[in-house]
Amino acid sequence: MKSGWAKWKINYLRNWKHYVGLLAKYVKEVLPEAEVYVIGGAAENRLTVLSDIDVLIVIDKPLDASECRRLKADIIWGAVKYGFPWDYPVEIHIISKGELKNYLKHAKKIIQIKP
Repeated sequence: MKSGWAKWKINYLRNWKHYVGLLAKYVKEVLPEAEVYVIGGAAENRLTVLSDIDVLIVIDKPLDASECRRLKADIIWGAVKYGFPWDYPVEIHIISKGELKNYLKHAKKIIQIKP
């Protein structure tokens, strides 16, 4: 039997489509050309209480590590205005369109999110 916390956490995670939709809404606001996808456990329907939601954001040009960190923080804090919880267990991956092919080769399933 799942504990109260475990049951709450798994239900919270299973609501990923709603929360990633809020994130995607903000991404489209600041990066209209970007594409947003979910990969990993959520896309493959294999979430556990220890999971996070892997969000892949595809942009036109590559960013260096510091630009990428700043953009990730901006996306999370910007999406808060749409109701995105600042502590939602999300892992944001930002890649360029040129890198997408490599991700598609290795991902078992990828789900595009449109706000």
